[in-house]
Parts: sequence; structure tokens; C-alpha cells
Amino acid sequence: MRFSRRVIHRRLHRLAQKFLHSDADAEDAVQGAHLQALKNIDRYEGRSSYLTWMSSITINEALGQMRRRKGIVEVGEEQIDSVRSPMRDPEQQAIDKDFDGILTGALESLPQAYSEVFRLREMETLSTAETGNGWA
Repeated sequence: MRFSRRVIHRRLHRLAQKFLHSDADAEDAVQGAHLQALKNIDRYEGRSSYLTWMSSITINEALGQMRRRKGIVEVGEEQIDSVRSPMRDPEQQAIDKDFDGILTGALESLPQAYSEVFRLREMETLSTAETGNGWA
């Protein structure tokens, strides 16, 4: 699947914004991710899509900004979950985890084309046009 640079940038920006809650900080994280990708392009092995690789770098950049801003030395799964749903009590977090498992199972049972469209539209919140551009 191929995406335009604009679509990739928007997706990475939305991803960073989920962690940082600021357009400016998200933009900084995306720019930092692009720099890191350029510096480490020789480490891209092609085992995942370029978009997945860039998403991983963007998340690391966003977490780095959070560490610098809040003085967090190490970020574990608990901090990532709390960023995703900061006001969730343990019971709701368990329900969310169960739902994630159910959703993942349902998506895996769909043909890849359908699951990818669902992921782009519903999880990545791309527009119909942006989703269609990914299939061109």
C-alpha cells in the first residue's frame, strides 16, 4: 500500500498528538521522527511497511518529549496506557483491554483489504479520500 507524503505526515501528526495533546509538540515530534529516519535509514530492514517504521519512530520521539517535559526517566506500558486513556479506572482499563482483544480478533478474521480500510477510516480517522489514496 502506498500513501502520499501528506497522508503519512497527517497520520504521524495524529499519532504524536495522541501522546502530546498539542499541535506544536506533535509537529516537533514528527519533524524529529523524520530526522531520525534519515539518520537511520540504513537500519530500515523492510520487515514492516515504511509507514509502520515511521509510526514507531514518531512514538519514540513523542515519548522522548514527554520524558524531557515531565522528567520521566523510563516509560513503561503503564505510562503508555495512561496516555491513551488518562481518566480510566482499573475496571475500565480491563474492559478496554478485553475490547481491544475482541476488535483485534474481528479484524484478523476479515480479508486484509477490508481490515486495512477499517483501520484507516476508524482507527486512524482518515477521510474517505485519504483512505482511497492509500489504495492507489
